[in-house]
Amino acid sequence: MEASESRPVYLVAPAGAAGDALQRVLGERPHRRLVSVDALFEPDRTPGLVLFAADVSPADVQRALRRMAADEHRWIPVTVDPDARLAVPVSVAYPLDTRTLVDDYLDPESPHPVLEIRTALDLVAVARHDINNPLTAAMAEVQLLLMDVEEPGELRDGLEAIQAQLRRIRDLVGMLARLRASR
Repeated sequence: MEASESRPVYLVAPAGAAGDALQRVLGERPHRRLVSVDALFEPDRTPGLVLFAADVSPADVQRALRRMAADEHRWIPVTVDPDARLAVPVSVAYPLDTRTLVDDYLDPESPHPVLEIRTALDLVAVARHDINNPLTAAMAEVQLLLMDVEEPGELRDGLEAIQAQLRRIRDLVGMLARLRASR
């Protein structure tokens, strides 16, 4: 079945059992099966969800992740186990071979420290809190100023533009709330 134009799903799987298992799990869901990593980066491809079957070589996955990290578009890479039952999201920001990953973890002086998931979630929570408090105060202040400025004009237009940007920031902070750690 062909992938959706707006939200494409790509199954990267050479001919083999792992790709066939994943194909069965996907069933009638819209997707496009590609036999090579290079096919992901053809000019007509829209970035989307990329499912790497278990039989795609680690070198090919790493090569794809490096290209995704360098691409300005938003890819969502996921590796899938041989039975196609478990999908694990992969970070395009840190595509390393296993030895380098372990060496970085063991070396406290490493220029590329491994970031634990819990640490990342804690940093997101702190950022969300540190942004939200002054944001709430700024939104209230702009609202009060708008109530004082009744006449249309440059001042009112400027305050409304500021209010719109503050609402945009509020919405982004709200999206960060999805990245909460379970307690």
